Amino acid sequence: PRGRVLETVRVLRSALAGERTRFVGRTLRSAGFRLGALPANPLRIYLAALRERMLELAGAIGDGLIINMMPLRAMPKILTAYRRGAVEAERDATEHEVVARFQLAVTDGSTEANDRARNLVRFGFSGYVATPVYNRFFQWVGHEGVAKDVLAAFERGDRAGTSAAMTDEFVDDIAIIGSVEQCREKVAAFVAAGVTTPVLAPLCGSADEARSMLAALAPGRG
Repeated sequence: PRGRVLETVRVLRSALAGERTRFVGRTLRSAGFRLGALPANPLRIYLAALRERMLELAGAIGDGLIINMMPLRAMPKILTAYRRGAVEAERDATEHEVVARFQLAVTDGSTEANDRARNLVRFGFSGYVATPVYNRFFQWVGHEGVAKDVLAAFERGDRAGTSAAMTDEFVDDIAIIGSVEQCREKVAAFVAAGVTTPVLAPLCGSADEARSMLAALAPGRG
C-alpha cells in the first residue's frame, strides 16, 4: 500500500502539472495521458493515513493529512509521525491542514440515548474494527484488547460477539457522542490537539435528524 500511494501521487502530480505521463513503477504504470485543461490553481493532494509508516509517507509527499476514528490521546503520536516524515523529506508540514472525520451522534445526554448511539457505532463499524488495517491501527493507538477480542469474535462468525467486544470506552474514544455541549467540547479538544478541519458524519436514521445535528454544532451557534 505504501508503494502504491507513493507511485500514485507521483503520477497525479505529473498529470496535474500538465505533463504527458511516462511512468512505469512497481505497482502502477501510466503512459501518454495528458489533461485537456489544467486546473486554474495548483491542486493540493491530501493523503489519508492510519499508522506510522503511512503517516510518515503522507508527511513526506502530501500537502495535507486526513485521519479517521482516532482517540484524542493518539493525536500527538499521529502528528509526530506525519511531521517526522516531512522533516526527513526536508519539508515543513507544521501548517498543513489536518482533516478528521468524526462519527457524530448528538443526544439529549441521557444514559439511554447515549447507549443507543453507541449501539449505532457498533452496528455500523464492528466490521471496520475487524479488518486487518483498522485492527492493527486500533492496537497501535492503545486498544489492543478490544481489537483482539473483536477480531476473535469476527473470525468465529460471532457477529453479536463482534459488536459486544466494542466496549463503551472504546466507542466513546472513536466517536463523538453526547449532548450538544458535550459534543462541542469533544470536537474542540481535537481542534486544540491539532485537527484543523473537523468533518462531522451524523449517525442517525433520517436526513432531517442529520441536518438537525449539523445545525446544532454549526460554528455560528457558538
